[in-house]
Amino acid sequence: MNRKLLFVEDDPDALHFYETWLSRKGFTVSPLQSAKRALHIFLKERPAWVVMDIVLPGKGGVEAAADIRGTKPGKHTAIILITGVYNNVRNRLDAQKQSGADDCLFKPFPMTELLISLEKACRKRRGGAWTDPCPCPAVSGPCEKDARLKKRDRNKEAGQVAFLRGREYFLEGQFMAARRYFTTAVAADTQAEYIFYLAYAIERLCDKNWRQEAEAGYRAALDVNPYHAPAYFRLGRLLHLRARNTEAEENYRLALALKPDYNVASRALQRMTGAGKKKKKKLSFLN
Repeated sequence: MNRKLLFVEDDPDALHFYETWLSRKGFTVSPLQSAKRALHIFLKERPAWVVMDIVLPGKGGVEAAADIRGTKPGKHTAIILITGVYNNVRNRLDAQKQSGADDCLFKPFPMTELLISLEKACRKRRGGAWTDPCPCPAVSGPCEKDARLKKRDRNKEAGQVAFLRGREYFLEGQFMAARRYFTTAVAADTQAEYIFYLAYAIERLCDKNWRQEAEAGYRAALDVNPYHAPAYFRLGRLLHLRARNTEAEENYRLALALKPDYNVASRALQRMTGAGKKKKKKLSFLN
């Protein structure tokens, strides 16, 4: 089973940390501090994963990742971009699109997030085959990690069932029942979609402190998935209601950057910016 991972990072201290941490997780890491020899090392070692920093001396990470993706073995390789510079979601999406990478993480990120990203990318490129090595020692009887994975799968299945039931109640306008099922789904599996709908149900209920709870929920959903356009829109709407227009406009624009045909976000942004112009004109007239 291929457990090789090519990691390209120009910061030697960060590279050493990543190499040590991933090696303890069972990966065979090939570290590089520039992209100059990345393609050569990739074709020589044929790793299952490539993690590439975007900003590198000389040849950039986006170009290097695109070169790897353009090769025959590269079409089946999981490629993850990382960056501490591209703090704008749209820039990261553009870099991901240009390079053909499966994901782009913004530094600093939790190492568990990197593992999740590697797993998702591997499933996408290998048709569902996840080659994460088992860290437990060889023993007679079932592997402890296998038992944990089975439990995780059962939790995911239970979370999906609860989420779908919650969606039914949500669409029927029974937001209290929907909230209970979404809470169960999030407890079983912290997916961004589950957290988003839980926050949405809280918003529709309008209970005590609903704005603060819903806002925290949308932010939590974006922590899990920073490319969730509806969460940006709903968060922008709440900020708009609280007269935090600058933040609201930023979130509306992020929603549109991720989903250009998001008409409801486009109309909300137009109403907000248009209202600001009318107000300014009226004040000028009164003066």
